[in-house]
Amino acid sequence: MKILYTRGAVVFLVFCSLLIDVMIYGIVVPALPELLQEKFGSPVSLNGLFVAIFGFGVLIGAPSSSYFSDKYTNRKMPMIAGFLIFAGGSLGIAFANSIAVLYISRLVQGIGSGITWSVGLASVIDIYPADMLDTPMGIVYTGLTIGETSGPIINASFAQEQNHTEVSMDSNNNIPKNEQKTCTHPEVPVDSKPNFDSPKSSFRQNVEQIDRQITYWSMIKESRIGLLCLIVIFAYGLIGSVEVVVPVNFSEKGLDSDKIGYSFIALTVASAIGGLLMGYVLESKYMTNKFGPYKKRFVVIMVGNAAAGILNLFLGLSKSIPLSIVFLGLVGFFLGAGNAPIMSALGAHIQNMSKGLSSNSNSKVFSLFNIAFSISAMAMPILSSIIYKATSLFISCLILGLLLAGFTVLSMLYLIFYTKDE
Repeated sequence: MKILYTRGAVVFLVFCSLLIDVMIYGIVVPALPELLQEKFGSPVSLNGLFVAIFGFGVLIGAPSSSYFSDKYTNRKMPMIAGFLIFAGGSLGIAFANSIAVLYISRLVQGIGSGITWSVGLASVIDIYPADMLDTPMGIVYTGLTIGETSGPIINASFAQEQNHTEVSMDSNNNIPKNEQKTCTHPEVPVDSKPNFDSPKSSFRQNVEQIDRQITYWSMIKESRIGLLCLIVIFAYGLIGSVEVVVPVNFSEKGLDSDKIGYSFIALTVASAIGGLLMGYVLESKYMTNKFGPYKKRFVVIMVGNAAAGILNLFLGLSKSIPLSIVFLGLVGFFLGAGNAPIMSALGAHIQNMSKGLSSNSNSKVFSLFNIAFSISAMAMPILSSIIYKATSLFISCLILGLLLAGFTVLSMLYLIFYTKDE
């Protein structure tokens, strides 16, 4: 059972936690009409609030758990608590007998999600140095991507066979397995993590001293962290928007819900391949020697997201469904290639701010990442739906693509030419 005490086990745990978290999110949202209107008779105008309240829970769970986890250098207890809270919220949605219980459960779900994201991603950079972060973060990103698009696919495939209670229960049957894996998380070999147990150790004293200097505000003021989090909003906003407007367009062209769900496999698989591939490419000596150990990530982020934004325009222009699926795959590949390095870039920069000491503010920086992701998931699909209804698929894709490509190119050029490679 030594495999349970390795770096790979930690990466696999975080992979599973993000996959299940985002998958359940994708299952619940398409089921809103059945859940809110048919069962509880809720007005349609409250559907947006049900989605937004999850993000509000993230705003509670991510910063609070990050502060505790970093301050006390403890990942095990917050991670277990996050899984239990998320499972409790999911069960609450499954057995809700009133609209109030449903909304409270959704809030609890968001709190649990905020905890597992920020603490889980911090666990990876606890045990990997900056120059080895790209491959494990590429693997973790794959879990996020598969979960994000497989949720709607599952919902579309089984909509006729399952009611909302079965969906919530089946999705959460996987969570206890992750709770068992979580127990193995802190048992990483001692040579790959610092000693958190001795309050008298000089390491602990140094961490606490630096921790007083690294706050959320100081991280936001860092140009790299602030700009990368803004790119997260535009990039994941584009993904979420595509998942909203493209299915509507496919439905108008006569495609049934099952086939619409399956068509998004192209986006999922391609994005996973792009994220994994860039993880290996970025750790090559060629990329490091050519662009530098830190700026190499900015180059890939710029090229990947700019290409995805431009290809999104062609997705909006495509008239046939097969051609649209081809462009879905291309957009997914370049989004994966351009966004997996964001997580490793954030991890590398916070290690640099912490002067190489692990677990100082690792969780805090990923709580900012999680908050940015939640903002994109709440706001961008709503915006794209409004644009789509008022104009067309092309205009919606045009605006989203130009926002992502334009902002990414300008911000990454600034980081490449006006910041030091450290």
